[in-house]
Amino acid sequence: MVALSTVICNKNAKIIFARQFLQMSRLELEEHIVHFSRNIDNCKDATNIESDKARYLFIPIENLFLVLITSKSSNIIEDTEIIKLIYRLVQDICGNISEGSIVSNAFELILGIDDIVCLGYRNSINIPQIKQLLLMDSAEEKEFRKKQEEREVIVKKQMQEKMKEIEKLKRENKYMSDSVSR
Repeated sequence: MVALSTVICNKNAKIIFARQFLQMSRLELEEHIVHFSRNIDNCKDATNIESDKARYLFIPIENLFLVLITSKSSNIIEDTEIIKLIYRLVQDICGNISEGSIVSNAFELILGIDDIVCLGYRNSINIPQIKQLLLMDSAEEKEFRKKQEEREVIVKKQMQEKMKEIEKLKRENKYMSDSVSR
């Protein structure tokens, strides 16, 4: 049927990154990952684990795991293609894959994974197309940036004027205190 979620976690079931494709509560996701982490030691050669609820396809990455949670009735060949594509995307975006690089690039990962999988089904897309989509600027984003820069310029001018005013007050106060002391 469909892919349910993709997760990057460690062996102790600590979720570093997760993206759900269908409605799933945090508790459900954590239950899936705990089940996966308990059964990972039993899989020496395989790259998938099946439970009564779901199938877990995984790729070990250093001390982490990239896990694709799917329904048991989903096409395992299609699921394998999805997880391989997500793995290449993670490598491409994060470079050296670590908890820190994943967390710092989470937004780009979410956008890229959303381009790969939509509502649990794989889109026909490849890594170069995803890179192009991630690089695209929108007209709204350009407009926002322009307005933001204009606001920053205005605030800097206001700060400079305030600084001049404060300096002027300091000089006047110093002049007044000097004339009173004479």
